[in-house]
Amino acid sequence: MTTAELKQLNLRMLIVDDDPAIRNILCEICRSLGMEVHSAKDGAEGLEVFKSAPIEMAILDIYMPHMNGLSLMSRIKETNPQCQVILITGYLNYEQLLHKNKNKPDGFIPKPFSFADVLNMVLKLIDLKKNELADRSSQIRG
Repeated sequence: MTTAELKQLNLRMLIVDDDPAIRNILCEICRSLGMEVHSAKDGAEGLEVFKSAPIEMAILDIYMPHMNGLSLMSRIKETNPQCQVILITGYLNYEQLLHKNKNKPDGFIPKPFSFADVLNMVLKLIDLKKNELADRSSQIRG
């Protein structure tokens, strides 16, 4: 998928991480894909941003002040189940955290991560969303 094709999708990404350096890197990666990027420094601020903008995809750190990424993911998924959520964390046993959560992330990226890790996960989810939309369209026509 080319950058021009990505820009035509007009996807809006929410990046929520309490580390400004990581937040800025993630924002730049997503902007390089032609996405409209919104960011927040913690879960509570992230929820406010999510409520104020039509977001299709979010990258959330798990451990943040005021509201952690798991709680934010649950609120996002309850409001918009189609919003794709990627969780990031340096915590190695993240599956244990997800076990009690009824909402599951669409992707996971362990820290430390590379540009390629983020790029590949975002592109994978965009491709899934694009295929899902194409399937719905063909069902409507069919």
